[in-house]
Amino acid sequence: MIDAADSFAVTYLLSDTCERAGKPLVSASVLGLAGYVGVFCGGAPSYRAVFPELPRNAGSCSESGVLGTAVGVMGTLQAHLALAVLLDWQPAVAGRLLTVDFRTLHLGGFSFAGAAEPLEQPIPFIAPAEVGGTDLVIDLRSTSEAPVSPFPTALRVGVDALESAQLQLPTAPRIVLCCRSGLRAWRAAQALRRQGHANLALLALGE
Repeated sequence: MIDAADSFAVTYLLSDTCERAGKPLVSASVLGLAGYVGVFCGGAPSYRAVFPELPRNAGSCSESGVLGTAVGVMGTLQAHLALAVLLDWQPAVAGRLLTVDFRTLHLGGFSFAGAAEPLEQPIPFIAPAEVGGTDLVIDLRSTSEAPVSPFPTALRVGVDALESAQLQLPTAPRIVLCCRSGLRAWRAAQALRRQGHANLALLALGE
């Protein structure tokens, strides 16, 4: 599986899928003048083993910018690693991460072949079509950010209110937390998990 979406939600969703299927995942990301590419799953640790937690905040290409040549180089490296997996080159590239700093022209990286999978059950990312009628959907976006939610019965609550435990949530089999990129949904899910909610899912609704 080749992950070129450059989206936290897509990468975690693909990693979970590839981990279950035993298939390798070649994932790359670039922002500004830095990027990385690695081969996960398929006998190597998953993306979650290397990045068990999402960042609280992360820039986007529209906010932080991205250099077209950097994207081209990382895409070529990703294609190269995909070929290495297909051709079964030795030593194997699975379980390795390559980083590139395009400002200093520094190449780095490390092996994560011995990384342990998280002990705690991960909170999954899901697709909109997977939201069920019994789910409690919480749309974390403000009405100015998204005037209309795709889920008519969704609660419109900010992540700060959930983190401060200001609300008593209705009982539901599962709580689905939505935002644009998935980062606020991740923060809210961590807060709800600390408050005793176990059945949670994340949904990134995009722009």
